[in-house]
Amino acid sequence: MRKHALFTRITGDLLKSKKIKCLYLIFIICAAFLEIVQAPTSLAKENFIGIASTELSIDLYNQKGGYGPSEPSADFAPGEMVELTALLTYGDPVKYKLVGFEVRNALGEIILIRSNMTDANGLARITFTIRGDCLPEIFGIWTTFAIASVSEKTVNDTLTFKISGPFLDIYNQHPEPYSGKGPNQPSDAFAPQEEVILYGEAHYNCQPIEYKFVAFELKDPAGQTIAYRMNTTDQYGIAVTAFRLASNATFGIYTVYGTVEILGRIANDTLTFRVGWIVEILSVNIVNASGTPQSVFARSDHVCFNVTARNIAFVSKSATFTVVVYDENGVPIGHIVLSSLTILSGTSVIFLLYIQIPKWAYIGGAVTYANAYTHLPITSGVPYCPEVSAIFTIIP
Repeated sequence: MRKHALFTRITGDLLKSKKIKCLYLIFIICAAFLEIVQAPTSLAKENFIGIASTELSIDLYNQKGGYGPSEPSADFAPGEMVELTALLTYGDPVKYKLVGFEVRNALGEIILIRSNMTDANGLARITFTIRGDCLPEIFGIWTTFAIASVSEKTVNDTLTFKISGPFLDIYNQHPEPYSGKGPNQPSDAFAPQEEVILYGEAHYNCQPIEYKFVAFELKDPAGQTIAYRMNTTDQYGIAVTAFRLASNATFGIYTVYGTVEILGRIANDTLTFRVGWIVEILSVNIVNASGTPQSVFARSDHVCFNVTARNIAFVSKSATFTVVVYDENGVPIGHIVLSSLTILSGTSVIFLLYIQIPKWAYIGGAVTYANAYTHLPITSGVPYCPEVSAIFTIIP
């Protein structure tokens, strides 16, 4: 306070001099000038910030992170799905622009090149699943790229992530490539009362893990759990369990869920397979020689049968088909055998068979039975499915 009072008194004395008054005026003018000079500087800074915020940019990330330029995300495990997202902005999100994506594995090999359009929020997405194999190109650092062009300007971003950790593969005894090996893969079909052998293969960074508990849960087509099992992995990292389907098992898709915990991390896999008649006769229809449906035939006529069959397996199956006809009194009046017919995978086939009605057949209702066998019973063949029947009338 004393210094301030002294300063005020001295200033007052000096202002009494004209010379000092001129110096004081110059000081005021300089201060005002400095304020004027500083104002554009602040304004320029604000304008610079505004310009920076409207630069074209792209940010590539996934569901585990990687936000920001060339930032990495958290690790993924073999068999996991990766969702890549690219945010394209030019001040505001850029809508409906193509974004190119590239994915390179741990060896730097290009495994995926795709593109997608940005949505109303400036986001373009693609997904892919990391292979669940123990191969050098799987484990290590993966690199992904995103690139886009707007108004003749091009931007790009890089995202890296590491593949490491546990992996579990659930499969069964069907021969390759139909055992269901691989993440969430289906296997070939099973028939009622067949045994299903389940394998759970566990490894960490592609090394088999011994003495680990693998849990299995089996659900039927209605989503009801019908079995819980577990077993310990052997020296090859494989745990085994088995069950047998009921003779009246529900037809449809069955799902096996498997889990294992290794070093505090949990790996999962699912296996699906279909249960049903592997080769099934869907229908047998009575027709005449031209293939037209007909229900009444006279003695000595040729009665024909359209037999439709289906194979639900992933591979072709050989089947022997038979058709036998009984007259009104249950007397067999004729039969047909079609041996070793190849039914392709997943297809339905229709073939035409016929017999001639003998003159001695009883008049009245007749019934036809169609069957599918692995081989004829005399050579230890067994039925694939229940027989199918159809009826017609024999007249004089």
